[in-house]
Amino acid sequence: MIGAEPASARPATDRLALAAPAAFGVLLYAALMTNGFSAGPERDFGTFVYNHYFLSVLDGRLDLPARIIGMEGLYAADGRAYTVHGLAPLLARALAWPFVDLRQTSVAAASILGFTALGSALYHLTFARIVLRFGPAEAQARRTALLLVGLAAWLSTPAVILASNNSFYHEQYALAFFFGAAWLAGAAQVVVFGAPAARVVLVLALFAGLMVHARPHVALGLYAGTLAFLARDLLDRRGRAVPAAAASLLVLFGFGALYLAVNHLRSGSMTGLGSLAWGFLHFGEYTAETPRVALQDGKTGWQPGRIPGNLLLYLVDLPRGLGGEALGWLHRWMTRPFGFVAIETPRLGLLFSAAPWAFVIFAGLRARPLGLRMGWVPLLACSVGPVFLLSFSMVALRYRVEMWPPIAALALLALPRLMCSLTDAAALHRFRRTAVLTLALSAGSLTLALPYSIPGWDAFGDWSRAECAERFAGKGFAAPDIARICADP
Repeated sequence: MIGAEPASARPATDRLALAAPAAFGVLLYAALMTNGFSAGPERDFGTFVYNHYFLSVLDGRLDLPARIIGMEGLYAADGRAYTVHGLAPLLARALAWPFVDLRQTSVAAASILGFTALGSALYHLTFARIVLRFGPAEAQARRTALLLVGLAAWLSTPAVILASNNSFYHEQYALAFFFGAAWLAGAAQVVVFGAPAARVVLVLALFAGLMVHARPHVALGLYAGTLAFLARDLLDRRGRAVPAAAASLLVLFGFGALYLAVNHLRSGSMTGLGSLAWGFLHFGEYTAETPRVALQDGKTGWQPGRIPGNLLLYLVDLPRGLGGEALGWLHRWMTRPFGFVAIETPRLGLLFSAAPWAFVIFAGLRARPLGLRMGWVPLLACSVGPVFLLSFSMVALRYRVEMWPPIAALALLALPRLMCSLTDAAALHRFRRTAVLTLALSAGSLTLALPYSIPGWDAFGDWSRAECAERFAGKGFAAPDIARICADP
């Protein structure tokens, strides 16, 4: 390699190349979250949902005020409202509860921004360690690689989309983004850096368990990956691995059992919604003629036949006017036999918004193999959630968060190979040029984030007392029940 620098000098010379992308990312996320790029209206739909959910749990209940959850609630026959989402967003409320009045102060923006930034920081640190371990020894080349990889970790992921909006839809995804980053960072210790599995299995179990309460189907893959590392540890250490294995299994079981128990208490079913009805259907906003309902034609929300068509959009979708219409027509043709699939705007495929990582994967996997241990485990673990997502009846911008983990896992395997291939000036020049071009292309993710940060949430907003009373009167509730259900939250 060119002009190697003493290892002892690296921390001081590399600090700026590490800090600059992180500072840029945090400032960008904060500007998006605070509507800093637009004079449009504030977004406030659902920002108190999880506050009231937390307060209800403190009272020993799982229901929350109908006026707060509105149409996005799940309704029981007696008028009680629930949220379909898990317990994970209550973490931020538990931290804030001693210091703020949760009935008056929303912590949604801080929670989304904080967990999104933490997730990006973990991805950044993981990929930066790979650059330092496998990348160029020459100081300037190494710092350039650190800077470009760091910018990609903060800019060229769905984190930009998450940070652009403070609605309650995003909070579970922000937590899932962080939990997934933490799990993959732990897996990298074994796969890339050669640590024994014993060092990380308990941490992997913790974040897999937490994922159950953010995105349960994503957690299935993390559970499988954790069990694979656990099995590796048992093979390596045999009897000495039993205590760590038992503790990890207990953590996995505990989080899973809590999830099933909450479901049962809420709906009477451990795995479904029981007799609860989604607000849009319950109050007649959606009917049998609504396309999202009518075109299902008896099909479930999860159809494996939708996977090819949905994958097409998630990877290469384009905005309307730039080819999006043709792609939409092709998608409808591919998915029509499997029921209606809603497509939310804005639209842009991950191959564009995550272009630097597509380059890393393509170039890295073409380079000389390094024989990384158990590389298949994070790839498999991070691919289970997207399989479920791709068979779902909606393609949405925020769902791209769940398509990111397999890209990150592939990058985890490819980046060491790419870094090891940067052995001469020509290779370094090609890397810099392509990385800069793909970073510029991925700035298109900002074209998604900026309009998405100020959508109209009026149809989804909180209910006034009069609107709530009208809704429940239409369902035949008596005046005393309406007064109870529609009381001030």
